[in-house]
This record gives sequence, C-alpha cells and structure tokens, in this order.
Amino acid sequence: MDVERDHLASEADDDRHVAIRAAYAARGIGNSLAPGARPALLVVDFIYGFTDPAYACGSDCSAAVTATASLLAEARAASVPILFSTIVFDPARAASSVWLLKMPAMQCLEPGSRAVAIDARLAMQSGEVLITKTAASCFTGTDLAATL
Repeated sequence: MDVERDHLASEADDDRHVAIRAAYAARGIGNSLAPGARPALLVVDFIYGFTDPAYACGSDCSAAVTATASLLAEARAASVPILFSTIVFDPARAASSVWLLKMPAMQCLEPGSRAVAIDARLAMQSGEVLITKTAASCFTGTDLAATL
C-alpha cells in the first residue's frame, strides 16, 4: 500500500515539476548552458569542519571525499584547473554574524584552524587555488569570478 502511495506521490511531483519547467520556459527562465571551452573543477568546502564528525558541523563524508578524490585525479590528469573553497569566520565578528546565529556550530571555522583546512584525503596540490569565503556563496566577497 505504501509503495502505491509513494508511486502516486512521485507521479504528482513529476507532473508539478513539468508544469513548473513549462511556466519557467514560457517566461524565459531556466535555460540550459552549454559547457564552456575552458572547464575548471571547483571543490566546495571539503574541509575538516564538515568532513570530520569530531566537529559539531562535521559528519562522516568518506564516500563523498573518495568520489571527489577520484574526480580530482581525472581533472589533474587532464590538466584541468582546480580550485578549492573553505569558509572562515573571524571570532572578533562572530557576535554580529547572522549566519553564526543560525548555525552556531560553525564557530569552530576560525582562520588557521584545522577545521578550515582542506581534507588531506583530497591531496590539494601546489598551484591549485584556495578560495577563502566568509559567506555561503563562493562568489560573495571573493575573487572566484575573476579567477575563473
């Protein structure tokens, strides 16, 4: 019985998604982009603060780290530019950070701490770029757009 109900709910979700995509298309929203001529690989926030369960905001991300390490090996073999991001919060400004009010567990993400270091299982190489951000987006307040 649950399987039938789940199947019907899934079909309803599919119908809603089709309708939403059609409404967006009619308004010129949500077009696809073709891959660019110069690909790059951006590895976002694979830092110990998130990949190590010892940290309050961390969890066991071993499967994701292993898959990303394989992707990195392929990108390195193909000489694709590789960028990593980390996120840091200045302890002196923590009291005024709305993000930290929402997610106080992220207070451990202090500059220079192990929590903000790229997980060593990804073996960041010399010449690969590290983008340090202070907000959720890699583009906000960083030079990522110019670097790409």
